[in-house]
Amino acid sequence: MKLVRKAVIFAVTILKCVNRIIPFFSLCDHVFRRLGLIKVKIFLITGTVKNTNHSTTILFVGKEMCASPSANLFIGTDISPSQRANHFASTVFSQIKRRKYFGEFLYRQVNSSNFKNAEIIVVDPNIETAKNMLEQGFIILPSVSFSLDLTRSINDLMTGFSGRRLKSIKKIRGFNYSYVICRNNEKNFDFFYWKMYLPYIRRRFGAGAIPTSYLTLKAFYRQNGGIVFVLEGNEPIAGILFFVKSKTVYAVGLGIYRGDQNYLKHFAGEAALFFLIKSSKIKGLETLNYGGNVPFFTNGIFQYKREWGMFVDKDAGRLLYALKIVSLNEKSLSYLLQNPFIFLEKNAMKALIFINHTLTKAELQKLYSKYVFPKIDSLIVISYYNRKTRETKETGFSLNSQHIPVVLGKGLLKICSSFPRLGYDVDVFWGNEVPQVIYSRAAF
Repeated sequence: MKLVRKAVIFAVTILKCVNRIIPFFSLCDHVFRRLGLIKVKIFLITGTVKNTNHSTTILFVGKEMCASPSANLFIGTDISPSQRANHFASTVFSQIKRRKYFGEFLYRQVNSSNFKNAEIIVVDPNIETAKNMLEQGFIILPSVSFSLDLTRSINDLMTGFSGRRLKSIKKIRGFNYSYVICRNNEKNFDFFYWKMYLPYIRRRFGAGAIPTSYLTLKAFYRQNGGIVFVLEGNEPIAGILFFVKSKTVYAVGLGIYRGDQNYLKHFAGEAALFFLIKSSKIKGLETLNYGGNVPFFTNGIFQYKREWGMFVDKDAGRLLYALKIVSLNEKSLSYLLQNPFIFLEKNAMKALIFINHTLTKAELQKLYSKYVFPKIDSLIVISYYNRKTRETKETGFSLNSQHIPVVLGKGLLKICSSFPRLGYDVDVFWGNEVPQVIYSRAAF
């Protein structure tokens, strides 16, 4: 017993010493980053951009091991560069054609000119500070989180649901599902993790799957947490893990029994979320936080959460990716057209959309009504078109009538200035309710 006690005291002493010198290690890490001495791993990934026949090549730069970029997107998981690369690729590609690992480099040795096949470079934002990346022409993409205001009545909440989600709820009721909430029973947690969560995550995301560790989710379960199990008869077919903090319920993991697609087709996943919303309201909770997400509007999970009437916010200021277009051509343009996204500028979230034709006033207003919602500071629409073949449209306003004194960040400015060199004219619109012209007709 004395030896054990001495060992414990020794371990505590070491931890205290380490704690005192952590600032020194942090300073060293900062200096190493500034000097480009951080080691990174390089991947070159070619894939088919979703909803197109175009292939695009991405140079992915990732740290050796990085902490989770989002407390909700990759909860408590150390993520390898390979996992990060796969995750990004699965987000934007419908099919990965080639994936090549080039090895380990010092960050200062990374130069896109050495990888001439790449149209886009994506960097782990922990490698350098966001400010440095902005200076280099990167666009910073945050992890975004989704929340639902539970202070309204169920009827009021459902008015914010999309027609698709309302149909789902109607079908859920038709299946006569019921639910039970399980807490403080580790056997129930083990059943959820091994029989529901892991099979679903691996089947749903494939090579891009980054499952949260058993111990991490178990810690949430023990931290005023529980599981809502969806029952078909007396059999659990789906579950959603949650924990409660103050007046907020956090949904941290969805599972489907054995990852069975039939249960998904029968809306078991939607039932789990709907029952969590219902039970949380009964308990008098005020907010449902449904976790982090990639900031791409066309991402299926992003759309799914929006269809439940949730609002989007920055995920605790955490960054997800830093992105730079190194070669603007048909391939990279196909990526930009199919992946409108949210980015950070001066700590505000802005939305960005590319359109490959001239816009009428009605079309522009429609874009603003679709993509501008609470917490989004403003929307930037970049419309480009071939100056020789474009058809004249009645816009209903003069594109050259005003130039709002808004300065685009280096990354966007570089993209816009490239269009005239490619034979395109370009219009750039900005606003949060009424779109206004920033630049137009090849002003770059």
